[in-house]
Parts: sequence; structure tokens; C-alpha cells
Amino acid sequence: MTGTKDNQRSRYTKKMIRDSFFKLLRIKDIEAITVTDICRTAQINRGTFYRYYRNPFDLLQQQREQLFKETLAFIKYRFNEGEHTILPAIFEVLKKEDAEVVKASLDRRYGSDFLEKIFASCRETARPYIISQIKWMTDEQFEYFYAFITNGVIGTISLWVSQGMNPETGELEADIMTIVRKSIEQMSQTAKLKEVKG
Repeated sequence: MTGTKDNQRSRYTKKMIRDSFFKLLRIKDIEAITVTDICRTAQINRGTFYRYYRNPFDLLQQQREQLFKETLAFIKYRFNEGEHTILPAIFEVLKKEDAEVVKASLDRRYGSDFLEKIFASCRETARPYIISQIKWMTDEQFEYFYAFITNGVIGTISLWVSQGMNPETGELEADIMTIVRKSIEQMSQTAKLKEVKG
């Protein structure tokens, strides 16, 4: 019973620290946020902070890693359930997460390339499905197609974050999926023309 209470207390304390950090991140750059700022906002002492994190950058990195793991696990779960689209799964996770965590995780100023890591981790999971759906696509063409689509999506989502995460995720997702479908249609037409000429 004591262990359960300690775990609950630990989770609560980490949540307080995290919430305080993201509250500060709304008004300050991470470089300007100190451990003292976080402790004052969370109403804890420095020793409590250092029990969980080395510094504000470590706190942010742990949050980003957690979001990365959750997103990747959800995408793989969706693939196993027969849903073979990566983007809707990413948006579903992002919609459930705190907006400040999403902004910080996708903001390139803070280091790790969250979306690049997601798409790189999903490449081989997506390959057989995409090739089975786009009959003319070879393995080599898949590499170019995947790079083209994922870099476009990453750029679009990065712009969306930098502009305050507007419009709503559903609208952005629909726009991106329309662009992806149009790209596939255009590539299919080009492949058919090559076959006719070939």
C-alpha cells in the first residue's frame, strides 16, 4: 500500500513540475527558465525537482521522448488493427496531448526532430502497405515517394505549430491528406504514360 501511495505522490509531483514548466514556457524561452522558476511556480523545493530532472532541458527532453513513444506505439497499434495511415494516428495523439507539450515537442529550436523520428521509425512498417496499394511503385520509387510525402507533411505541421496551431487539427489533416492523394494520382498518371510510351 505504501508503494502505491508513493507512486501516486511521485506522479502528482511530476505533473506539478511539468505543468509549472509548460506554464512558464508560454511566457519565456526555455533558456530563460531556471530550476528556481519552476520550483517557485510548482511550490516545491529544489531537491524535489532534482529527484526527477537534471535541469529544464532534461524535463523537456523527457516529455518529448514520452510523446514520441506514445505516438509510435499508437501508430503501430493502428497498423496492427488494419488502419494503415500514419498521419491520422499522429494527429489523434497530438489532439489528446496538452497543447504546450505538442508545441515544445514539434518546435525545432529545442533540438530533437520529433516528426522526422516518427516517420523514420514508420518507414519499413509503411513500405509493404504503400507498395501493395500503388501497384506501379518499386522499392526505389517508394524511397522517393516517402521522402517527398513525409518532408511535405513535416514542413506543413512545423508551419502549423509556428503559426499557433491554427486551423484545427481536423482541417489541417484533411488538407494534407488531399495533397497526398493528389500527389499519388499525379504519380499514377505519370507511371501510366511511361508504360504507354515504353
